[in-house]
Amino acid sequence: MSDLQTLEAEGKIKIYTSEQVKEILKADKKLAKKSGDAVQIMRKNNEVLVHGEIPSSSIGCCKK
Repeated sequence: MSDLQTLEAEGKIKIYTSEQVKEILKADKKLAKKSGDAVQIMRKNNEVLVHGEIPSSSIGCCKK
């Protein structure tokens, strides 16, 4: 996650947590209806949304 946070600090990407997504969906009822239970799934799987392009030089194998 720290690599993503570095890219966000550099302005290359934007990271959205489940709480931020929840607030965005509150503002648009039509979008909220289409998204179903996306926020709950994000929380369950400890996921974030990334907006932007991650440079290929930043992509590598993850530790298990």
